[in-house]
Amino acid sequence: MKKIWISLIIIIPMTWAGLTWLASNKTEDLFNNNIKQSTGISDYISSHQPTSFQKGFFKSTATSSLTMDIKVETPFQVPLNHDIYHGPIMLTPNGLKFGSAYILTTLDIAQLSPKDQTEINAIFNNETPFSLGSTTSLDSNIDITLQISPLQIDDTTTSSESPFFLSLDGYEVEGTTNSDGTMFHGVIKTGKFIIGGLQEDFSLEMHPSTTRFNVTDLYQGMILNGLLEGHVSEFHVLKNTNQILTLKNLTFGSKTKEKDKYWVSDISFQSDQILFSDPALAKIFSEASVNFYNTGYTKGINIQQYKKLLENIEQVDESNSPMVQLDRLIKEITNAGVTLLMEINTPQGSSIIKLALDSQLHSIQNITNFSEHMATPEGMKKFIKTLKGDLSVQLDKSIVSESGLEIILTSPPANQFLNESETAFTGKAFLDRGELTVNDQTIPLLDMLGLNTP
Repeated sequence: MKKIWISLIIIIPMTWAGLTWLASNKTEDLFNNNIKQSTGISDYISSHQPTSFQKGFFKSTATSSLTMDIKVETPFQVPLNHDIYHGPIMLTPNGLKFGSAYILTTLDIAQLSPKDQTEINAIFNNETPFSLGSTTSLDSNIDITLQISPLQIDDTTTSSESPFFLSLDGYEVEGTTNSDGTMFHGVIKTGKFIIGGLQEDFSLEMHPSTTRFNVTDLYQGMILNGLLEGHVSEFHVLKNTNQILTLKNLTFGSKTKEKDKYWVSDISFQSDQILFSDPALAKIFSEASVNFYNTGYTKGINIQQYKKLLENIEQVDESNSPMVQLDRLIKEITNAGVTLLMEINTPQGSSIIKLALDSQLHSIQNITNFSEHMATPEGMKKFIKTLKGDLSVQLDKSIVSESGLEIILTSPPANQFLNESETAFTGKAFLDRGELTVNDQTIPLLDMLGLNTP
């Protein structure tokens, strides 16, 4: 049950943040309408019903009950309190606000069972679990301030079959969205985070992080147009409290946009320093850094078309299977591809792995049922012939020479795909129209897959 409470504490504020609230001349009917709208914000909310509304001149109060279904136990009720301050000038517990309304939403702990109250108070050390303040401006934008109190769950000292530990030193969100939740500009600050009780006594520890968002088109939590940038000072992987891997000065980002009739999505990750507890690995990566970059693109589908496609896929009917979803996606896209780049740098040298893969789907657009077509050898053969890609590998010997990896690279089958020089292992592969070439040698790919059988 404790893990469920953690889930809802995070989900409730974020789903409630997108609602447009009341000005002093609004009615209870509008409040009830906004309650109904909230059920479409998250799949975890199966229903949301108002339970009371007291209208005042400067301030109104309301309560509501969310039915949460997070797919791990039976659905349960979550009671909420809402203090609604009427604009345009509002004196609130969080200072002077200007706009049409300011709403302060908290968990109504008093409505919980005594057992749940005890668990919540223990998790949050008797502090208010969360506080969400949202100011609806005169132009209908919503300024959000969310605070989740520090929390801790420790089941490692109990006789639980699955000991679990979680600690979070607070969570803050400050930003601006709109009434339908399709944009977000702001900052999320996450306190030190530790999760333990993982497989084979592993645990993860992340130092405080900051993530900045500038998203102009957001749909169901997916960034369709915009960017995010984040930074974490340190990230640790531990086993039995001993650090086995440390990444320092991590930066990560994501950028999605439309460009020249393409929908492009970039993901990047970089760590300035990798530290291993294993002596052999520590010697190799003592001053290593790692970069990862991924770009995906589609042509023939813009943001609005993609959004419509997602809406169609979400429609619940008997045919809403993964294969039907794939059929719908294939019919919309005429060209898609991905590029992956991973680079490890040490004072002695660099190792680079790069993959670029394109899919030209023009020749199979007229297929009525793509998933059934793919299930046939001829269909699979036709699909493979739409792919075009290349892979290049460069592994510096200074990185692999003192590890067991060198033995693997110099033995079959790896040595059939990699060329060895005095300084590095290198390899190149090309795929085009079903023909695969590795280091200038043709590989009968379709024959290997049994797709050239008469």
